[in-house]
Amino acid sequence: MTSAFDYKVMPDWPVLSWLAICRPGTNCVLVLHGAEVETRPGWFCEAVWDGDFEEANFDRSDLVFGSGGKCRNGNVSFVSSGATVDRLQYLERKSCTLISNSLACLIAAAGVDPDPTFRGYKNLFSSIRDGLAMFKRRVPLSSGYARLVYHKNATWDNCEMREVPKFVLARDFSSYEKYIAFLCKSLKLIAANMSSVDRRYPYEWQGTLSRGYDSPTAVALAQAAGLRSVLSFHQSRPGIKDDGLRIAEALGVDIEVIDRLSWQRSGVWEPYFISADGQGKEVFLSSARERLRRRVLVTGFGGDHVWAKKPKSLSPDLVRGDHSGLSLTEFRLHYGFINLALPFMGMNQVAEIGRISQSPAMSYWDIGGKYTRPIPRRVLEERGVARSLFGMVKTGTSMRYVVGHDPWSANGYRAYRRWIWQSPKLPANRFTRIVWLSALTTFRRLLLIGDLAPHTAGRVTRTFVRCCVFVLAKLGYEDHAFLWGIECACRSYYGDDRYLERVCQSRDNTR
Repeated sequence: MTSAFDYKVMPDWPVLSWLAICRPGTNCVLVLHGAEVETRPGWFCEAVWDGDFEEANFDRSDLVFGSGGKCRNGNVSFVSSGATVDRLQYLERKSCTLISNSLACLIAAAGVDPDPTFRGYKNLFSSIRDGLAMFKRRVPLSSGYARLVYHKNATWDNCEMREVPKFVLARDFSSYEKYIAFLCKSLKLIAANMSSVDRRYPYEWQGTLSRGYDSPTAVALAQAAGLRSVLSFHQSRPGIKDDGLRIAEALGVDIEVIDRLSWQRSGVWEPYFISADGQGKEVFLSSARERLRRRVLVTGFGGDHVWAKKPKSLSPDLVRGDHSGLSLTEFRLHYGFINLALPFMGMNQVAEIGRISQSPAMSYWDIGGKYTRPIPRRVLEERGVARSLFGMVKTGTSMRYVVGHDPWSANGYRAYRRWIWQSPKLPANRFTRIVWLSALTTFRRLLLIGDLAPHTAGRVTRTFVRCCVFVLAKLGYEDHAFLWGIECACRSYYGDDRYLERVCQSRDNTR
């Protein structure tokens, strides 16, 4: 029976990362962790939830964002986020089971690599959009595999790891008013939790704002819980304005507008994001990295599903249209913030929420067409935001550089090309690598020409390039980008004294 944790702070690690080492037959779990993980004798966390902080009942709530571990009744529950924008991952060895909130940390601890022959890492991670019953759970490694855990608790009983569903209450969503009251009440409870005087590292709110539906709605709902400032990006695509200046003015919140592409001009940021989901689409948020420190970032990830007038699925398994937000999983551990994807609160009752959107009482806020979301529109219009200011044209801010739709940063592209040339994980044949590098350089230049060319010629060029990128993907281009990203991310988990290697890397093989 496990009764306690033994902690070892790793000062050079990302501040919110942790790794637990569970050994059968011992009554203590060793937890290696970054400097800002909250630790207590019977629990630890980098999380916020809808309850008293010191009572630490985050293992008994589905309204938890972040992760942690709790000793209860002789077992240890490792708690994942209530939103599928974060996850846990674990792997079993002969001598111990390792579990972490970082895939890079887990791989570094186990002394293994992702399987370089596997094709489809991007699709593996994006499969969470198909819901909790259908996503691909195993990440193939050079020896064995790691298991991904979303929206469940992984319970260690001193012998093996078992995945246990979260405790989810049935809530009354019979009307718009009751649903909104639930969201507002829950946010106020989370606000009290994240600012608790019992925390060593309290958090503050931070919102994001675009001209769409979801992030403005999340900001409007969180205002009553104390949110006062938001970040906005000047464009969602080149030439397409997406800043929320006028929405912020109507809501009465402070706003800072940031250049969406400023991340490309310094450093190499792609690995932080690619290592999480194989695509790294939210890399533009690295432009705001210094403004996210010790913040609970309120986002609208998942709103396109749960707030649609007619959701694509009425399953309680958190099915949604994409996997947006997942690429922040590793980056947020480095910069010390929590991703609170507000639409996931109560998402398991999407059927009831959908009935609200389709009810006669919401007809005034239904503008028709495919891009209509009555619940967000009512929330915002009742708070004084003019109808014409938001939700009129669907855009997106994601950066799709791995699949060839957007450019890499110059530094990131050079680092990736250098890795292709030097990495022992790729085929040793020099001719093969020359072909790879030539193809990458050619397609990148063609993309630039396509962006600058007249409309018709540009469209033809971009179509050709994307077909070529598709062929490259079949040959492993996207998977190699993930291998590069995870190798870079793993470097964050080795200190000079190689402590991790000594305590984790026993001679046995993963199974």
